[in-house]
Amino acid sequence: MFQPFFISIFESMEGKKIATLIGELSGKSVTERTVRNWQHGKGKPSASQLEAMNQAAQQHLRDKLSKSGWSEVEIAKWFEGLSTAKGFVSSLVWSMSPTEPLTYSHTFALSVQIDALAEQLLAFREADQLRSFAQCLLDSPLLSPQHYIELDDGDATAENLRQTIAEATTWDDLHQPFAVITFNVIIQLLVTLDLEFCTKWLRQFEAKPIFQLLLPCLASHAQPAAGSQLPISRDMFHLPVRRLIDLIACLYCFRKNGKWPKQIPMVAELTRWMNGNEKRITKWRTGRKFTRRHFQVIWAGMFEYQPVAEQPSVPLPLLFAATVFSRLFVRDSRERKNFSMTVFDPDCYCRCWSIQRSRLEAIDKGLLFGDTPWMPALL
Repeated sequence: MFQPFFISIFESMEGKKIATLIGELSGKSVTERTVRNWQHGKGKPSASQLEAMNQAAQQHLRDKLSKSGWSEVEIAKWFEGLSTAKGFVSSLVWSMSPTEPLTYSHTFALSVQIDALAEQLLAFREADQLRSFAQCLLDSPLLSPQHYIELDDGDATAENLRQTIAEATTWDDLHQPFAVITFNVIIQLLVTLDLEFCTKWLRQFEAKPIFQLLLPCLASHAQPAAGSQLPISRDMFHLPVRRLIDLIACLYCFRKNGKWPKQIPMVAELTRWMNGNEKRITKWRTGRKFTRRHFQVIWAGMFEYQPVAEQPSVPLPLLFAATVFSRLFVRDSRERKNFSMTVFDPDCYCRCWSIQRSRLEAIDKGLLFGDTPWMPALL
């Protein structure tokens, strides 16, 4: 039940629809049109077709990892971990892990729970068992009242949410509660990944929820009046990809020079650092499609000065977070002149992060941060 959202995130990161990818990987065994028919309920794949798709996908991944310099031992360990994934969400989380097994173990465990809950809910929905569906939501440890307590806002309290679910008599009654639950599950997954990513990848820095630096925001000079529209100018809206590119440019500067830049670099400067194309980078920053391949290219461009063995791995969780925030809070594009953006309160994200930090630190003493201050202009 949560998979459609995460499938859309995967498609955005890859720059292709999943049906297209499956069709390309499967060769002649399954066509893209066939996959699209399955997605629309027109038939189901046979056991032989599923096996053929699985084998083709595994071989594609093996070839891709091998070309990236992974050893056969590292590839084998990675696939061993992937085999423990229970669905699409946990497979997506595992795909962001570098060669070390269980790099994001708490995030992966949470994603397995999400997949299991989604499978149960889907079975009840297909069987038209509304009460079982509702009770499954109420009983899930993922949806405890404590998880929502810091998100209470007026009537949208955890208690009222649970009461609405308990009293539901039609599927329409569950529409809004399930939308709220889905949003909370997404945020819970993000803050967990945020914590683990920082303690593994940025552990020298002080404890801060780094993903909140990727939330879309307005320029500091923007002063919107109630009911008014802001002009769609280049520097008015700071989109997640813009903030992602600024962040990695500043991290590059810190790694290379041992200190933060005096300010967030101008596009011309970060283009030189990324060995990229200024026009293309400008378009990415203002809403043009930005994929995993694009991210890998500019990341590799920044670290060409280092031997391959010393180059840091691509921080895919940052791209994942930016893609999620783009999907949640940004609609359409400036180019089509129908652009809209929701400004999500970063304090709300930070509260969720703090709650999850307390939970994880109680069971994992390895979640450690450093004391190096973050660049003030990023915060």
